[in-house]
Amino acid sequence: MVRIRTHDHLNTPLGEHMNDDNRQGQLPIDLPGLPRLFTIPQLAEYFGVSVRTVEGWNSRGGGPRSVKIGRHVRYTEDSIREYLASRSVT
Repeated sequence: MVRIRTHDHLNTPLGEHMNDDNRQGQLPIDLPGLPRLFTIPQLAEYFGVSVRTVEGWNSRGGGPRSVKIGRHVRYTEDSIREYLASRSVT
């Protein structure tokens, strides 16, 4: 059996497809002037890849630019958008 993965989630604004249970580590409110932060599991879910794939990007330097807060890795919306733009195929 072949499973076909659709990418409908790529057409929704970042974070909109995630329910509150998936927002762990994200600020509960938007703070003006500060970027929204996404965790590794959130990024993996958004891209439809495994958490191990995203962790591999971090260790090998691929994927969106990340921000380290202590031992925690986070991604800003801007870094995700920049990565997507850099991967566009024309």
